[in-house]
Formats: sequence, C-alpha cells, structure tokens
Amino acid sequence: MSFRSVFMAVVIAFALILAAFLINRARPQVETDQPSADFVRATGKCAECHARTEHSTMLTQEAWVGV
Repeated sequence: MSFRSVFMAVVIAFALILAAFLINRARPQVETDQPSADFVRATGKCAECHARTEHSTMLTQEAWVGV
C-alpha cells in the first residue's frame, strides 16, 4: 500500500469520528439525559416497559413454558 492511500484512510476515519461527535453534541438534552442502567434496574421500570410493549411475546413464552 502506498503512503497516500493509508494517509487518506486515516484522514477519512478521523473525519467520520469527528462528525459523529459533532452530531451527538447537537442532539437535544432530553435524548442524552437518559437514566443509567443501575437506576432503571432499581426502579423496575425496565420490566414494566417490557411487559407493556411485548405483552403478546410474554404471553406466548408463558404458554410455552407452562407457567
């Protein structure tokens, strides 16, 4: 590989990473201030939301397991 192709690959990779950081910084604060996994686990909100959104799947699993 020539130096030019490696250099261009490094420059493009750096530009993509920089663009990702800039786009993430421009996101609304509401989207980036999500609770941590420990907080969600402590409140039980994850299981509550999962039961609401995946009700049919949970019923199928319960019928299959025989609970």
